[in-house]
Amino acid sequence: MAITKHCFVESLAEQAQSNGGDVTFKRKAIFLVHRIPLLNQTYKRFKRHLPLLNIAKRSGASMTNTGFEMLVPVNDMIITTGGILKNSLTEKKVTLDEFSLIIIDECHHAMKNHPYNVIMAEYLRLKLSNPTTKLPQIIGLTASPGSGSKSGLKTATDHILKLCANMDAHMFVTVKDEKNKESLGKVTNDPDKYTSVTDPRKPDPFKEKVEEIMVEIEKRAGLTAPGQRETQQYETFIMESLNAATSGRQHEVAKCCEHLREYNTALQMNSLCRMADALDVIESFYNERSARGQHRATDIEKWLYKLFKKSSSNLFDISEKKKAIQIQKLSN
Repeated sequence: MAITKHCFVESLAEQAQSNGGDVTFKRKAIFLVHRIPLLNQTYKRFKRHLPLLNIAKRSGASMTNTGFEMLVPVNDMIITTGGILKNSLTEKKVTLDEFSLIIIDECHHAMKNHPYNVIMAEYLRLKLSNPTTKLPQIIGLTASPGSGSKSGLKTATDHILKLCANMDAHMFVTVKDEKNKESLGKVTNDPDKYTSVTDPRKPDPFKEKVEEIMVEIEKRAGLTAPGQRETQQYETFIMESLNAATSGRQHEVAKCCEHLREYNTALQMNSLCRMADALDVIESFYNERSARGQHRATDIEKWLYKLFKKSSSNLFDISEKKKAIQIQKLSN
């Protein structure tokens, strides 16, 4: 917010000096968000705090025939998704030099084929092909730059360096000074926190049934679980087994590991949320595979899908029974 305000105030000051006091907003800013819910939230904030600016918003869910390129000339600032800008650049409906400032929220997504990275690739192409091209200032915001797919200091360092390269970052800035932290706290919304301690389910028929399925899959893959399932230790074991099986071209073991990972995620969900939420994790996984035809692609996929279908009605009954008990308690 402050950066955007500074950009436009500076623009007005420059024009006032050169035009003898006659000023209009000449700079244009664009704020990119990763998800649509963040778009609406961001739009309301900017409208409230910068009322003198003409601000528009656009997402793939917008019900309008007005193209994104039509918004650029008539607005000082646009709040949109990375996908909208990427598509407009690809279709050559807009160019990056039409903007003075681009703010990329959750910029840690600027990796691989993400729209953010495609946009930055176009920025770098223009910058390297013609150093005199007037390009916008780029500011990336993130609370969690991440550490890559694996743990370890070197992996984390390489990941952040790659992100900085993708963003063409000259500086990587964090809030360290206590005075600055205090200033940041005044404009940061801290969520309300409530702690509710719940007792573990005893007995837990859902967990027992899922673990029965996992034991069968482990036997088929020739795996021996190290300690308790549902833990981070088990998840690490499965990922290591998956990587080893993939490297060794052990297709059947690799597929078993993929499915075990989903069942373990469901167990973790079950320990924190409703059984119905845990079941949804498993059902979504199999529904996606079924929609793509993967459930019958190989013999092992057929066996894994059949194993799930054999137990799905039982898991559903368990979760529905638990839900009915909870509703009865609430009504009493």
